Amino acid sequence: MRSILTEVDKFHVAVPLIDTRSASTVEDIILAPPITNPYRKLKEALIARFSKSKEANLIQLLDGESLGDKTPSQHLRHLRSLVPDIDEEVLKARWLSHLPPQMHECLVKQEQADLNKLGAAGDKLHEVIKPAGIAAVSDLETQVAALAEHLAELSAIVARSRERAVQQRPRSRSRSRVLAATSSGGLCWYHARFGASRIQSKLYKLII
Repeated sequence: MRSILTEVDKFHVAVPLIDTRSASTVEDIILAPPITNPYRKLKEALIARFSKSKEANLIQLLDGESLGDKTPSQHLRHLRSLVPDIDEEVLKARWLSHLPPQMHECLVKQEQADLNKLGAAGDKLHEVIKPAGIAAVSDLETQVAALAEHLAELSAIVARSRERAVQQRPRSRSRSRVLAATSSGGLCWYHARFGASRIQSKLYKLII
C-alpha cells in the first residue's frame, strides 16, 4: 500500500474534508489546483482567507461599539475585552475611529506610541476637550433662555396693545351724536331725543 506523500495526493485527500463554508473561500483553488505544491497552497489560502474573514467579523463587532460616556482608556479596555486575541494594529485603528475628531487628529500622528500610552494621552485630551464642549452647550442654553424671555416680552407688549385698541374703539355714530347733543345743550337724553314739548305733553297726561 502506497503512503500519501505527494502534494497531489494530499490535496485530493484534503479537499473532501473541508467544510462547505471554508471550501467556498478557496473554490478557485479546488476547481483549478496549482500545478506545483497544490496541497501547501491550498492550506496557505485557507489560513490567509479565513484570517481575513475572521478579522472582518471582528472589525464589524468593534464598529458596533461607541465611546459614549467612557474615557478613551476605558473604551480601549472595553474593546480589548470583547476580542482579546485581536491584532493590536487593528484594535488601534478601530479605537481611534471611535474618538472625537479633534482627539483622533492628535493621537493618530503618534504612530510609534504604545497603545496603552495612547489611551492615557487620550484621557488627558478628554479632560481638555470635554469642558470646552460643556461650556459651548451651556452658552447655547443661555442664548435660548434669553431668546425665550425676549419672545415672552414681545407677546406681553402685543397683548397690551390689543387691549388698548379694544378700549379705545369708537362707539356707534348715533350714540355719539346724542352724547354730543347732550353735552352741548345741557339737556338729558330724552330732551335731546324728543324735545321739551313732548315731555310737557306726557306730564300733562299724567296729571289729568
